[in-house]
Amino acid sequence: MPTQSSESIRFQCPGCQRTYRGPSRFLGKKLRCAGCQTEIFLSPAPPAEPAYGGLELAPPSPRGLDLASGSEERPSPSSRRARSEQAGAGRASRRQRIVERESRDPLLLMQLQNAANMALVWGVLGLMFLIPAFFALRNADAARYLARRMRRPVPGQATAGRLLAWWVLGSFFCFLLFLLFGFAAIVLGAPA
Repeated sequence: MPTQSSESIRFQCPGCQRTYRGPSRFLGKKLRCAGCQTEIFLSPAPPAEPAYGGLELAPPSPRGLDLASGSEERPSPSSRRARSEQAGAGRASRRQRIVERESRDPLLLMQLQNAANMALVWGVLGLMFLIPAFFALRNADAARYLARRMRRPVPGQATAGRLLAWWVLGSFFCFLLFLLFGFAAIVLGAPA
């Protein structure tokens, strides 16, 4: 049965349940469904009269109401469990679709390659100066995060940049220890 507004109507095909919207001039005419070719006659809607003295009936409860006893039917525990398992399966499949989409995302792939390349560049620059080693570690961590997110292996450039950065930082720490022990030996070993 069509529902009528001021200028347009909405109706549904009885064959395939497809919903259509059109101008109100279609009322009283026969139309053919584009989906299933069923012939649809749009009868003019009778004026809506309030039922039961102006009160409208509420839709039935999805759980059901037993009119004889006045109590609601409770869903069985097995049906609750089945609904929760379906919801869990829906969440898992949604997560899987997101992971599959991210694994093929060209923007994330480009970010992964850029982070890996920059980790290597900063690692090489760290051989000359100390500060770029920290940037190499930061970019290597970003590349590792993106690779895990995309379910891909960590690129070799990121691993090389990380190793160079740790080698530079370890060398610098050893150099500081050498200076500290040398200075202590000079100060403590000098005769007064």
